[in-house]
Amino acid sequence: MERLYAKEFKDPEYFKGARVNIASMLLDFLGDKKINSILEIGCGNGNTGAYLKEKLPHLKYSGVELMSDMADEAKQKIDFAIQGNVEEMIDDEGAFIHKEKYDVIMFLDVLEHLFDPWKVTEFFKNRLNEGGIIVGSVPNMGNYLVSQRLIFNNFRYDASGILDQTHLRFFTLNSLEDMIEGAGLDTLYLERHKKRTFIGKILDTLFSLVGIKQLFVWQFYFIATPKK
Repeated sequence: MERLYAKEFKDPEYFKGARVNIASMLLDFLGDKKINSILEIGCGNGNTGAYLKEKLPHLKYSGVELMSDMADEAKQKIDFAIQGNVEEMIDDEGAFIHKEKYDVIMFLDVLEHLFDPWKVTEFFKNRLNEGGIIVGSVPNMGNYLVSQRLIFNNFRYDASGILDQTHLRFFTLNSLEDMIEGAGLDTLYLERHKKRTFIGKILDTLFSLVGIKQLFVWQFYFIATPKK
């Protein structure tokens, strides 16, 4: 698995971006509610955690990262970081993820990289403190660019994006909602992140009028909590 993310396949910068947009979404959602702990699965080099710790200085921020060099960087920026494959950790009862609980668990563009995101989501639902939430983002396989490639018999993987060559699973809004529901979670918030040109905005508006609302969605951001 780690070979897929080696430098010859994956630009190291891929792991270094702070997800400020999703972090800001989380902070807006929380409002005045205080949280004490976050676990980020796929924390990269810890930049998202560092950003959130600036905003919430009391926060204990932990992370799991597949790539050892990125995990080493993250250790310098967040409270705890460990290198490892989260799916293997789930099967290892001695792993730390079986011992701790968190107020927030984040999967930022991670679920699509897993062999069994359904099992992972259900497992981490049970690692939340009372009232805790899962925050995630996944690319939208229903985007028009994917359909365009299929129509013109030009399907291929890319170095990054919706058809990233390291993606193992693909989601539309319906399949994402099915996974959240199947894990025993309720969706509290859903955001459609779009990248559109001027023409794209016009087409998006026209398609939306006839009920086709996902063609120009690049990613879905969600916040979910265990069902009562």
